[in-house]
Amino acid sequence: MMNPSLSLSLPLSFVFAGANKHKFEEYQELQKKIPLKSSLVLPSSTLEVEETGQTLHENALLKANAYFEYFKHPSLSDDSGLFIKVLPEELGVQTARFGGNISQHEKNLLILEKLKDVPSREKGREASFHCVLCFKLSREECFLFEGKLEGEIALRQKGDRGFGYDPIFIPKGQKEHLAEIPEWKQEFSHRAMAWKRAKQFFSSSEKL
Repeated sequence: MMNPSLSLSLPLSFVFAGANKHKFEEYQELQKKIPLKSSLVLPSSTLEVEETGQTLHENALLKANAYFEYFKHPSLSDDSGLFIKVLPEELGVQTARFGGNISQHEKNLLILEKLKDVPSREKGREASFHCVLCFKLSREECFLFEGKLEGEIALRQKGDRGFGYDPIFIPKGQKEHLAEIPEWKQEFSHRAMAWKRAKQFFSSSEKL
């Protein structure tokens, strides 16, 4: 059996509990701009964690716990979802599994098809990204932080500087799609908001 131990150095480092390299890269950029007294590393292998939670909080905790127990090291997990006003039961906690085994492009098109008769945000295209960020420091200490980005579902896909549902999402107060404004996203996304809350907490608590 492979030895799951990692060679990690001080300051305190966290194993990224997930396989989504786009998310990992976003958190690396956030760490550069809003640094915590820690580092974030990709594990040598990824785990298949069954996300059976009923909330983003529960799934974030499931992933953080699984990686912590396997690698015997502090872990950082993210669970996020797209919530759409007129599709309350289809995405949300189930966002990653929406549409089944189809490409992300096809998932975006499927949402646009489902909303084809919804003309505007006021009529139901209102949507929001939510993120729960989980820092698992030890078996006894675990901290979760929330972030949210409000906006609406666009009428078509646009932009190639993002991932996931970014091409069909227009943030509140913006005219461009999220996939067109990566610099803005880095500052104001749901993940950025959760990260900033973590920064505020850890700076005042001296946990890191």
